[in-house]
Amino acid sequence: MNHHSLAPLLWLLQISRAGAMPLITTPPAGGSVPAHTTISLGVEATGAATYQWRKNGEDLPGRTEPTLVIPSCVFTDTGVYAVRVSDGTDSTTSLPTTVTVVDNVAWAEDFATDPLSRGWQLTQFLNAGSFGWDLDFRAVTFSHFSPNDSAIHKTVTGLLPNHSYRFHGWVKGAGISPPETGANLCQWNTWTNKSAAEATFDWKHLSVMVVTDASGSVDVACRLGFWGSTASGTASFSNLALEEALVVGNPPRPMVRVAYLIPSNRSPQPGGVSKLQRTLPIWQAWYREQMELNGFGPKTFEFETGEDGITPLIHVVNIEETDADIRGSGGYDQYSRASAAAINAGIPVGGAKQVWLLIAEAHVMLAERSILGGVFLGGGGGSGDEGGTAVVDSTALARLDPDLLTDTSTYDGAEWPDIGPYPLKGSTTFVWFEGSTFSSICSAAQGGTLHELSHAFGLSHDYRNDDNFNGNLMFNGCRGIRGNFHPSLFTSDHTRLSHAAALVLNTSRYFNSDVTYTDQTRPTVTVGNPLAEITADGRLRIHFSAADDTGLASALLHFDTGQDVVGETPLSGNSTDESFVTTYFHPGQSDSFGITVYDTSGNRTYVAFNTSNGGVAEPAARVKIAITPPAAAINEPVLLSAFGTTAAGSGLQVQWDLDGNGTFETPLSSNLALTASFPNAGIFLIRAKATTSGGTVSESAPMELRVYQPSLKIEMTGGSAHLTWPVYMANFRLQFSDTLNGSDWYPMEGTTDLPSLLQKAASPTEGVPRRFFRLFRP
Repeated sequence: MNHHSLAPLLWLLQISRAGAMPLITTPPAGGSVPAHTTISLGVEATGAATYQWRKNGEDLPGRTEPTLVIPSCVFTDTGVYAVRVSDGTDSTTSLPTTVTVVDNVAWAEDFATDPLSRGWQLTQFLNAGSFGWDLDFRAVTFSHFSPNDSAIHKTVTGLLPNHSYRFHGWVKGAGISPPETGANLCQWNTWTNKSAAEATFDWKHLSVMVVTDASGSVDVACRLGFWGSTASGTASFSNLALEEALVVGNPPRPMVRVAYLIPSNRSPQPGGVSKLQRTLPIWQAWYREQMELNGFGPKTFEFETGEDGITPLIHVVNIEETDADIRGSGGYDQYSRASAAAINAGIPVGGAKQVWLLIAEAHVMLAERSILGGVFLGGGGGSGDEGGTAVVDSTALARLDPDLLTDTSTYDGAEWPDIGPYPLKGSTTFVWFEGSTFSSICSAAQGGTLHELSHAFGLSHDYRNDDNFNGNLMFNGCRGIRGNFHPSLFTSDHTRLSHAAALVLNTSRYFNSDVTYTDQTRPTVTVGNPLAEITADGRLRIHFSAADDTGLASALLHFDTGQDVVGETPLSGNSTDESFVTTYFHPGQSDSFGITVYDTSGNRTYVAFNTSNGGVAEPAARVKIAITPPAAAINEPVLLSAFGTTAAGSGLQVQWDLDGNGTFETPLSSNLALTASFPNAGIFLIRAKATTSGGTVSESAPMELRVYQPSLKIEMTGGSAHLTWPVYMANFRLQFSDTLNGSDWYPMEGTTDLPSLLQKAASPTEGVPRRFFRLFRP
């Protein structure tokens, strides 16, 4: 075995129909290749007329030769390669093969001579075990027949000081107990190690990140057992190396970055990278529109791009861990394992000025059609330059195809190789509340992934004014995002960014990446004295004060241990005494609350506290509102509803603030619905106030409404009229006519361009003296 040897050939046998299907007789063979040398992948096939090389499931543009040659390769050339051969009618794709570029090898050990004569030290604890060096296999072997801890270690010098290196090599084990602490590579006298975690296994590759000291030295070891955790069995080690770790650099300004993690026993999904590259600009456009709707202008996040400065950069990272290693026990364990694997591979997860979206190709479909390893989790500091991380599973990646958002066919019984080897099963493969169609489960994945990415920005849950598929991004409403992109198809679905979330992102550095910040000091927050009191109208008033030298921006009130947002208020100036008035409390009990204060530089401070609440004869109602449609033309009827309001008392009446100025213009009414129209275009923040016969008063969280003047833009290029109009004009249909005053208007179909959130259509005009177009509301 040699450190740079190519992997054994993988033979592919295919049956072709006589005289037609091309046959691959010798597939490409990958392996480890030293950096700055040449990668050469060849294929032999009968009946092949054309070739298309692929990397990580994507076609390599222009690489259509029988032998793929990459001179002076670099680490980013690491990947899973395959080739598709065609005879012009039929095509065949080879089995995938992995090429690993070994970058910057600083030290290697092939055990060609006795290691104990060359600076290696043997250390054995407790019961004596056997140690041997095998010249034929160029390996060292430990055997323990009773629990022991043995190691052979060596100090490697002449490396870069205080620098990360990847210590890796080949390990083989037999009868190891316990397997968790059995055969491992480690940094001597530290807890840094990587174990095979198996009892009996053939040669497998292990890798662990180690760090040199100030002199550029590091002590590396091959070990059976680990620091007080003894083991029995036999372990062999061979072909060790230290290579300077490829560490992805830190960005110059806050941005979103994406890593697609490929475990050692998995391959990338075909088209997975392109789905992410198509989706990121769509999310960016959604946030831009939502921030504008909330009155903060078209702010959005920046994502990392490739060399062209436009295309999202997706880091496809081959990790040493298996898919089972990543899944662990699921949930937060999977979140931490995926993050650790990314860090081990050189991805700076948790670093400043970067929010990472990690997709680990680790899910497994079980025979009963359920998914093992499904996860949607995210979190981040949300203050200043602090980083954040979102982790979603690889079923989400499969469902991020924007084209599937309009596929309303039922997924039950369908085959989807990216999901698993069995037909999908309704309410089993995916949970029932994600719906039963391809459209609904893909919308749930789109919204769910954006939800977790927003947690990484520092946003909390907000279940006010929320329903499944129609409500807040930061709760169940996230699943309805298909309605934002295709409102004419999904009239009941819509995902909003709550006003509380928009207040936070207005000063977030991730949504102001073009601004240079020097202030890293968090605001000071003090809860009041008295802390809280019951108001005469049945609500709880909570007092606090805040101060910040650069200026205060906003504050949120959180309720219960989940830190759900139940109140928001803008702040200004350098100091203030404020109070939240809320209906979210339990009369006569102690409740957990938190207050987060943000300054104008995006720094935040969170303070948690408990209140002992007095009794109240009748608590105020919790007001929940809905707006249909979410965008309306001027003078178009809009239904405002407060039917979701929960009230302990009777005689519930509501009135409405229709322009966000804090004045409730409509009279009190027992009718919880109001049909209104707006004569002027603009963005309106709508609130409802509820009053009960017992005298309690409460208000809803604000909800935005867009009122627009219908518009159609026409540009003449290339002999055609190109027409565009916003996707939110869902009630309008495009028509054309060759006579302005005639009755012969004909429909035209448009297509949705999601990154621009526009509908587009084109009409040839050559040979047409004149043509008229209109948007018509049936």
